[in-house]
Amino acid sequence: MKNYDLALEYLDKSIALDIDDPYPIRNKFDTLIKASRNDEAVAFATENPTYFKTKYYRELLEKTGGKETMDKMFSELEQTTENKNAGTIEIEQENSGLQLYAHQNAAIHDMNSKILHKEKFGSSNRRW
Repeated sequence: MKNYDLALEYLDKSIALDIDDPYPIRNKFDTLIKASRNDEAVAFATENPTYFKTKYYRELLEKTGGKETMDKMFSELEQTTENKNAGTIEIEQENSGLQLYAHQNAAIHDMNSKILHKEKFGSSNRRW
């Protein structure tokens, strides 16, 4: 009904309820595009790159001017990282079938948020 502001409000509530559900995240992106808020859409996709790896969204991001940003994000997601305590960590692109606990999902979400926003890990007041 082209009431994009109201739609975005409800999509934000839906995203807050289940951070792992791709549909409200992708719907929010689509709604931002329909509302001609392309810069916000690209910024939102940059914050949630794993939900926008399909050919459809890559092409849409290219049309909206976010291709370079997203290419960099996808490249970072596909890298292998080294950790002296854990050894080599391969970043899995497939669903392994393992179910994480709520606190594990929250920790991953917080970590991804800090990495994607380039905050320093020590800048938060949160105590682990």
